[in-house]
Amino acid sequence: MAGLAVVRDSPSLDERLADARRAEIAPRNKVAELTSALEAAIEAKDYAKADKLQAQLVPAREALALAEVEARVLRESRQELDRVAAAAQRELEDRQRRDEAQQAIGEARAADAIAQEQIEAHLTRMYDYAAAAQAELSEAQEWEQKASAEQRRVWQARMAAGEIDSMPRIIPPERKVSNLADNVPLVGALQRWEGPPRPRPAPVPAATGRGTIQQSPW
Repeated sequence: MAGLAVVRDSPSLDERLADARRAEIAPRNKVAELTSALEAAIEAKDYAKADKLQAQLVPAREALALAEVEARVLRESRQELDRVAAAAQRELEDRQRRDEAQQAIGEARAADAIAQEQIEAHLTRMYDYAAAAQAELSEAQEWEQKASAEQRRVWQARMAAGEIDSMPRIIPPERKVSNLADNVPLVGALQRWEGPPRPRPAPVPAATGRGTIQQSPW
């Protein structure tokens, strides 16, 4: 649908203000001219001319006063309208800013909820992997002990077979896994790990005379 052209039956406020300012010029000049002539007549002691100029000056000043009043009223109206329009624009911008901020808050909270879910999911998988790694380490340590026992049994069997006269006084145990635990901090920490941290109990809300108040994280 085509827009309708706005037809004004009367000049706008700005147009009337411009006309009023122009309308001040002639009476102001007239008053200035008569005032100057009056002062000259008084200086020349031409009192008859001074009386005539004084009589002309009264309506000239009235005409100037009326022109100034009209211009002042229109100027103050323009200023008031500008003030109201500026206040309305500020209110609109403030409302828009608040709405955008509320939308941003909602989006950020939704994104935070997703992020929290992802954190928990990744931590859960990490704890699962850590528990599996710890189980593997524990089994490796058991096999290490078994390897040490079997190596000792080899020496015993060799002595029984006559390959050696006696067993060594010291048979070094298998320490492949133990050396890792002693020298690699990650393996050592995995050996000492006691499982995922236990969730902390929720804080007890402070009670008041009007009931219990639960603090929001936001």
